[in-house]
Amino acid sequence: MVKSLIEGEVLVLLILLLLLGRLSGFAYHRRCDSVLHAGRFHSHVVFGLSANLTSLGGLAISIGMMVDATVVMVENIYRHLEEHREHSMREAILVAAQEIGRPMFFAILIVIAVFLPVFTLQGVEGKLFKPLAYAVTFSMIGSMLMALCIAPMLCALWLRLKQGEVRTNPIIGFFKGIYVPVLEVDDRSPAISR
Repeated sequence: MVKSLIEGEVLVLLILLLLLGRLSGFAYHRRCDSVLHAGRFHSHVVFGLSANLTSLGGLAISIGMMVDATVVMVENIYRHLEEHREHSMREAILVAAQEIGRPMFFAILIVIAVFLPVFTLQGVEGKLFKPLAYAVTFSMIGSMLMALCIAPMLCALWLRLKQGEVRTNPIIGFFKGIYVPVLEVDDRSPAISR
């Protein structure tokens, strides 16, 4: 099971490296990811939860979900720094964080709410599935705190992107090359866009 966790972590990090297109962005997310792991394991110790098979399964499920909110926040901050040259770096980070903070909060809250019925299970079912629900819930709470509180602060301290500097990623450029023409055809066609 630990091998599966390590493989999942490596896969998530490789995908982040490919899609972010910058080694600095990858390193930033790696740092944030290590903070999330530390917080998740600390919550297990504080609440006296064991690292049994189902809690490790919950951790394996939540590996990809944990970094998602931070990736969205950091990428929105990058976008604001690239597009809004009139703002200072601090203002761009604040506007970017405020723009997606509320939707991100409720999206993570919905994921947590999905696991709430599991906490009401009793007997063998409760003993079997509660560790999974705790693991995912703690991971998502940590992800929310990381994305909404810590990530914008760390961006203000660590980002070295000059305002107006545009990042290019060949993978994203390839998909945009396919997506944008299809979108333009859709916008021009009255039958499709009804």
